[in-house]
Amino acid sequence: MKKGQLSLDLLFAVLLIIVTLTNLTYMATSEISHAESFDTFTKVRLFSSTLVDHSAKVYAIGEGYKVREVAPDLNGGTIRVVFDGATK
Repeated sequence: MKKGQLSLDLLFAVLLIIVTLTNLTYMATSEISHAESFDTFTKVRLFSSTLVDHSAKVYAIGEGYKVREVAPDLNGGTIRVVFDGATK
């Protein structure tokens, strides 16, 4: 074994470790961002199905019945609800 061979092997091993750690960090941050997006989409979908359910109940019960629904917090996002064909 020559004098410079150990240093080259050590550099190659360190390079492989750094590449592996970088890849693991990228995958972790990517999964976190996907989980946050999925959480937001789930909150909006649940809110929309709750609105549909509540509007059907209010329509079925008749005049004077009200339901108040609070929109979920979306970290700076806004939810806009539009009812088509509403008379009031």
